[in-house]
Amino acid sequence: MTRTRTALALAAASVLLLTGCAAGADPDAGGEAAAGEEPRSGGVLQIAMSADYSCLDGQQARGGELNIASQILDGLTAQDPETGEIVPHLAESWDISDDASEFTFHLRDGVTFHDGTPFTAQSVKANLEGIANLGARSSLGQTYVDGLKEIEAVDDHTVRIAFEGPNAQFLQATSTTTLGFYADATLALSAEERCQGDVIGTGPFAFEAYTGNTTVELVRNDDYDWAPEQITAHQGPAYLEGLTFVVMPEASVRNGSLQSGQIDVNSGVSVQDRATLDAQGFPVHTYSNPGAPTNLWINVTQEPLDDVRVRQAITHALDREELASVVFEEQEPATNTVSSSTPGYQSQEDLLAYDPELAGELLDEAGWELGADGVREKDGQPLKVRITDYYKYNYTELIQAHLARVGIDAEIQTVTFSERSAILENGEYQIITGNLTRADADIIRTIHSIDQQNTNQREDSVPLDQELADTLAVVDETARAELLTGDVSRALLEEGYAIPMVETLAVIGTGKDVEGFAFDATARQKYYDTWLTE
Repeated sequence: MTRTRTALALAAASVLLLTGCAAGADPDAGGEAAAGEEPRSGGVLQIAMSADYSCLDGQQARGGELNIASQILDGLTAQDPETGEIVPHLAESWDISDDASEFTFHLRDGVTFHDGTPFTAQSVKANLEGIANLGARSSLGQTYVDGLKEIEAVDDHTVRIAFEGPNAQFLQATSTTTLGFYADATLALSAEERCQGDVIGTGPFAFEAYTGNTTVELVRNDDYDWAPEQITAHQGPAYLEGLTFVVMPEASVRNGSLQSGQIDVNSGVSVQDRATLDAQGFPVHTYSNPGAPTNLWINVTQEPLDDVRVRQAITHALDREELASVVFEEQEPATNTVSSSTPGYQSQEDLLAYDPELAGELLDEAGWELGADGVREKDGQPLKVRITDYYKYNYTELIQAHLARVGIDAEIQTVTFSERSAILENGEYQIITGNLTRADADIIRTIHSIDQQNTNQREDSVPLDQELADTLAVVDETARAELLTGDVSRALLEEGYAIPMVETLAVIGTGKDVEGFAFDATARQKYYDTWLTE
């Protein structure tokens, strides 16, 4: 099979043409790499994604578009997806002050951007200061560099980064795509222009073309020779000549296209299609996303959710075992404000027990009496809540049923991803579904601190906010993670600020001739070591 660049028109036509491909697929099509076979260079991988995205700039992105940006950008460090260890990448080594307020990075020599310009300490300074200036546009990045005091380019290969106070989470943050680096030509563009994807990084693949709602094309960076050797299988340029991300919203179209060989990767396998792929021998890769699992985030300024007893009742009304069972067998019920794959995780499942009787008692105590129609009432008003959902999770209706059992009438408001982002930013929600991936327990501070994303829309700081801020001074990574996933998480759960439901699971199907597919530590797709057997 000869692999060539797919024409931009392919994706537009494929939605109509590929729905019937599955029936004629040869279950033995393609082949596995023979024992001892060396990776081959060449080919353009076709990757189907479920939706187009509003912004392809990795410094601004916060969702699935980071799977594209992570091919273009490199960080100062990288993170081992198995151990969580931070390893060198664009920085060969680093020094951290005793109080974690100052970081000095010693940069690798010979790194260049896709336009041939050198990556230097000045590049680090310009990018990190630029992220700070993006403000809310970089909703993740601003939390990583919050309190930035000064960046000094000591020389071309040494950069000193100082914060106003301790910032112990920063080292791990330097391994994320959000803190990846762009050339000066990209930094000169407006934030809106960068969202269109015409950006210049240092990564193994370079941007070539973006056709909205259709395709994103990347080409191999032939000069790439600075992969993090501790966590990659080879050095030098990537094996693949390029990557084409194709928008295919319908799950059945993606699955049929994978079976027929018209795409190589289905980046969103549905529960209905998983069994088919397994039966036909297609590799299916899963990874439990670290960070915040799929949650109900609560606006505590909205009645009736301003009462902690109502929030606790919702927590105990949810049967997480049942929620997890309707999606994938590997999916696990949430047992903390972070997933079990997050470094430092410890279970808090006792605070998340399914107990509808307790939920009823809490609502009784709060003055909500069960009405004749099964919906609770107080002062003549029904107990109603609105859940804003942007993804149409398979278990949305099940959540409604769980809450109905204890007398809560839940309305589901389904919105697009961009609509959901605007709603989250302006706080016009009661309950909103969401998850946020990061291989560091500091994600808890990002989501809940009144000084950060404040998804609870709290108007006044509480003792918990000081506890969240204090974690930044805990230099020992293990101790910091244990504090966040222990005492801090318990406080969040007891207050009903976080109502985690199930761990978020990445499920990726690949063609039988695709080898070397991998996830990074944040469950993003990595194609540097990927190759095609034919």
